[in-house]
Amino acid sequence: MMEMLLFRADVDITLTEETVAAMAHHSSSRSMVLFLARFKQRVVITSSVLAGAARNRDPSAMIQIVLDHADGEDVEVTQEVLEAVAGQILGVQGLLVMLVDRYGLESLFNSGLVEAVASHGMPDLMKHLIKQCPDLVQITDRVVEAAARNPTGYMLGYILASKRGRKLGISQGTVTTAVATGADVLKVLLNKRGSEVQITEDLVCIAAGHETDSVASMELLLERRPRDVEIALRVAAAAACNTNACLILMQLFLDRRGPTWLATDLITVIKEIPESEYTTRLVEFLLQHVEVERNTTQLLISAAVEIDYPLPEMRFMLDHTLKHNPYGVGKITERVAKAAAGNTEHGSELFSLFVEHRKKVKVTEEVVQRAAMNESLGDRIIDSMMRGGLITLGMLESGRVEDAARVNKTSGARILEVLNESREDVIKRGSRLGF
Repeated sequence: MMEMLLFRADVDITLTEETVAAMAHHSSSRSMVLFLARFKQRVVITSSVLAGAARNRDPSAMIQIVLDHADGEDVEVTQEVLEAVAGQILGVQGLLVMLVDRYGLESLFNSGLVEAVASHGMPDLMKHLIKQCPDLVQITDRVVEAAARNPTGYMLGYILASKRGRKLGISQGTVTTAVATGADVLKVLLNKRGSEVQITEDLVCIAAGHETDSVASMELLLERRPRDVEIALRVAAAAACNTNACLILMQLFLDRRGPTWLATDLITVIKEIPESEYTTRLVEFLLQHVEVERNTTQLLISAAVEIDYPLPEMRFMLDHTLKHNPYGVGKITERVAKAAAGNTEHGSELFSLFVEHRKKVKVTEEVVQRAAMNESLGDRIIDSMMRGGLITLGMLESGRVEDAARVNKTSGARILEVLNESREDVIKRGSRLGF
């Protein structure tokens, strides 16, 4: 198909550097030759194009094609090119010979050859380079960090055990890279240079948030360096945001630190949890397993309501407080009621739930004022309060609720209408509203 398009005169291709690099990466040798023949004057061979050729299924042929097209022009061998060459594990030595013949050995080393070999985990090739070019191979922090990017850990282990590697200290950048790469690399680093590895809060956060290796990495850190691993707020939040392992990590933290470790940070951690299929389960897990002070659940609910937390999770937390509070009969405090009255997303639904438990909900004049100022749902919230008997005549006597409604440009008029229509009924029925 590509060759047919290349021969059609009515087909024009926008030739950007990305386009040519993509052709070098994905095309067959025949298609690339035809492509260069048709657009010869418009095609410029750059380092990115050379890197694309090195990633081709037949890299030797493609590199030769693009370099021949360059026709003596200076195409720089960059770190990207060498990374692409090193990625061709089976034919890497032949590719390097081709580049050495054209550019010279010293040029490749200056462009980052050692780092490229280290990041792709080829200890045999590294041994060969050290043996053949001992003066050119420099084991630096950059090389060690590059080795830490290889997930097998073999390359990092080889370099750290080598005569040159043993003379080099472990930088914090290498430690961070190892944790970000995965548990296997972290294990190698701890085995070889554990005494030089500084465990910081940032490091533990990276481990807790790792998409695939978070549990293995955290278990390793807690086993090897238990005194240095602090399960702080940021760590708990990182674990809470890890949808692949959040429940396992929380259980691991509880097993290691006991049920009081998260008590003071529970609210903030809940606020950090992203909306997902695991959210309700994680909220339930935390509320059931973490020992909290008497007021913590109320503060938690208030925080969740204030940030427009997903409705199903808020309803779960409210239900937990009203029905299953470990300190006895749960109540919805004025603070929570205020937060719900100002909630522009779920305020009316929350007050519908409050009405079901009206004896446990503390509604004051300030709560009603907050509802009257809610431009999105104020009228519906006030209506729910009135129908549920949560507003008393005394709350309306000062006129502050009506003043708040007048400031509400969206639903204020409707709120005033509802309040005015209800006054006579309030007087008839007594001090409490209801329909």
